[in-house]
Amino acid sequence: MHRFYLLCILSLRLRAFKCFLISRTNLKTSEAKLHKLTMKILVTCLFIFFSLVTQAASNDIDCSDSILIGLPFNRCGLGEVRASKKGGENQNSWANYVDGTSELQVRYHQAITDGGGLTRNLNKPSEILARLKTVALTFTTDSSNWGPLIEKSESDYFVSYERPGGKKCLAFFRRGDKIYTDTWKWMMYAFFCRISETPIPVSEGEFLVNLIKIKNN
Repeated sequence: MHRFYLLCILSLRLRAFKCFLISRTNLKTSEAKLHKLTMKILVTCLFIFFSLVTQAASNDIDCSDSILIGLPFNRCGLGEVRASKKGGENQNSWANYVDGTSELQVRYHQAITDGGGLTRNLNKPSEILARLKTVALTFTTDSSNWGPLIEKSESDYFVSYERPGGKKCLAFFRRGDKIYTDTWKWMMYAFFCRISETPIPVSEGEFLVNLIKIKNN
């Protein structure tokens, strides 16, 4: 399927260039219209091609098959298995819940074999906050007004931020047992937003995050 759209794009490249020349030399209107149509077809091919690539890369799965349970997620996914630095394997999972006024995005990274583990330089609040902002970029580019990171325990942190449309948000970072230096068995990032005139109480965000469970754990 992707090969078809690549051929489509390649076959229209010369037509697109000719269209450009026509627009610069003011040739007949009818021919110019024909080449404008060609440009529209080219744009359509590009849109379909990149939509297919994005869909293939997202690795969507049915939420009934996700390891993330406990909430009525309406979109879920599973990442590719990746080798760890110690020779084991890790895998990422994600799940989203979105309705008219609120949304919850969850990203979960875990070791799935012996020798696996998430190695991250996350020992300082500034490093954890930077990591939360980086993970947030996987689903949004419009977050702002990030507050200071609050540490509840060595493995539990949260921070407030905002998004357009009057959305107040909380981001949570949790991690499992440390396997060896700077390496943990699992890490979870959760981002909760809802339309509100006032900041979301931390207790509300914590309640939702505490409902998230890992299947078979």
